[in-house]
Amino acid sequence: MKRGFLNSSKAKKVVLAPEAAGNGYPPSETLQGASGGSIAVRVSHKPVNDSDRPHGYAVGSTFGRSHGTELDGAAINHPVDAMLWTSFPGRNTDLNSHSAAERRDSWTEAIVDGLTKTEIFTPSGNADMSTAGYDRSDSRLERPAIPAHRIASAGQGKGLGVFATRDIGPGELIIAERPLLMIPLGVPTAKNIPAHFTMKQMIQASLAEWEKALEMLVERMLPERREAFMKLANSHTTDGSGPILGRIRTNGIAASGLHYQGKRGPEGRFSATCELISRVNHSCSPNARYTFNKPTFTSRLRAVRDIKAGEEITITYSRLDVPSAERQKDLAPYGFVCTCDACRGGAESDARRVKIPSEISPALKRGRIEQLLDLVALIEREKLQDLPVYVDSLMAVVDKYVAQKDFARCQPYLDKIQQYVPLDTDGDSSD
Repeated sequence: MKRGFLNSSKAKKVVLAPEAAGNGYPPSETLQGASGGSIAVRVSHKPVNDSDRPHGYAVGSTFGRSHGTELDGAAINHPVDAMLWTSFPGRNTDLNSHSAAERRDSWTEAIVDGLTKTEIFTPSGNADMSTAGYDRSDSRLERPAIPAHRIASAGQGKGLGVFATRDIGPGELIIAERPLLMIPLGVPTAKNIPAHFTMKQMIQASLAEWEKALEMLVERMLPERREAFMKLANSHTTDGSGPILGRIRTNGIAASGLHYQGKRGPEGRFSATCELISRVNHSCSPNARYTFNKPTFTSRLRAVRDIKAGEEITITYSRLDVPSAERQKDLAPYGFVCTCDACRGGAESDARRVKIPSEISPALKRGRIEQLLDLVALIEREKLQDLPVYVDSLMAVVDKYVAQKDFARCQPYLDKIQQYVPLDTDGDSSD
């Protein structure tokens, strides 16, 4: 967060970064803030000892009840570093003034800074009032023509999951929804922290203050949206997170393309919590991908390979390019041990995955086409079509066949690439 965003004269200015923020990829242990005046500390998911609790700290000193609450949701004349409780798209107090379609698509309750709100409400990227205003005609949700999912028990202690109700092809839209909540990934440091507090006590005081801020956000939600949010799982019941923050840490996914006060990287990310997509379970060989579409302010779920009717739909909460042991560490904050096919494959799967490069090198592009075909086959065997290198490898194969004027062999790979176009155009990958 920006230096001095929430000042404490008796303690370091710290940004606390919860897990579950970037498509499931937890941030690094320590991150230097972009301003040079803040540091980011990864919040532990382990139970809090009594000695680490902020005894004697009066919760409620950081955020006032009226702090940042808006009367005019469409206004964009806020200071760039203001913290705002707002709705996207902008909504009227009288919900009856909205169309049935708008009420069906509903609204995301969010905590944003002034700069981010201006960016969202001015598609041109500037604050010229002549171009301001969220265009509701462009913000309608695109939904599958034929419903493609159902929510059901996933068994084996996994709680609920999302399952395909019909065959789904790569690139096909499965779910589109407006997030229930969206907040900055960073938890601001609490004010007036006693000088004798340890770092762990400072973290716990800040978590308590942030929960109060989130209570104000949840109060803004429509009753049915609030009920849906509180039904989501919470794997952070013993680490000092309140019931709201715990659910966000468990279910939040990155809202790509938005950057808190313009900052890139984990400390500038936003976390979106959804009613349906947050129900999707993890796999180290996911068959779907989550994207966030900024122009329509929607979260979307698309297939990355063929999904059969009845098959569970999965995304990844962890890195995919590391051994199983490292992936299990990524997943520890979610309170489960992954038993997907890749993890059960152990060393053999790890040995295959280590052969998959993060990108197609110039040498590989210049090499024999058989090397590229082997790479495509290896990625498909490990079911890692979610990796960016998969489409890159398909494109490299197409380039080779085009150079050889072998258009017949080229066409199947070109068809595969076309299936992935919606995944590239859905969201902003600049994060």
